[in-house]
Amino acid sequence: MAEVQHNEQFFFFILQIFVTPEQPRKLLDDHLRAMADDFLHSEGYTREVDPLPPKVVALTLQMLQDGLGTHGRRLEEFGLPAPDPAFVGNLLPATIREELQYGLQNPNARADIAQQETRLNVEQRRFYDAVVEAVTFAEPAMFSLNACGGSGKT
Repeated sequence: MAEVQHNEQFFFFILQIFVTPEQPRKLLDDHLRAMADDFLHSEGYTREVDPLPPKVVALTLQMLQDGLGTHGRRLEEFGLPAPDPAFVGNLLPATIREELQYGLQNPNARADIAQQETRLNVEQRRFYDAVVEAVTFAEPAMFSLNACGGSGKT
């Protein structure tokens, strides 16, 4: 189901950005429930809940807004509602939310990370450990990594 949902979201973005359908609100209404499926689950609702809870709608609209935002577009440009700030006002920036979902979308995330850790040189490992420690213990920190392209920063 996750693959179907992902494809539907992608299809919606592509239509909005490149095709500009005649009735964007109808397109949203026709596909909102399918796109909201993950949020229904994460918020503890069943698929059968009707109508969709306002928080689920807001989170779904925010996801669409984030996708359009990567192309410099906004839902409002298409006459679509903006996400309700009462439900999404405290969300982390989209890039951070995506990174936090990494382990949830990749069942092999821990193994991938462990494999990558073995490839770090001494300086990279020192930097990596400092970042992981700050995140693990929720310590405020600022890091700067300055190196030329191709030097292994990623």
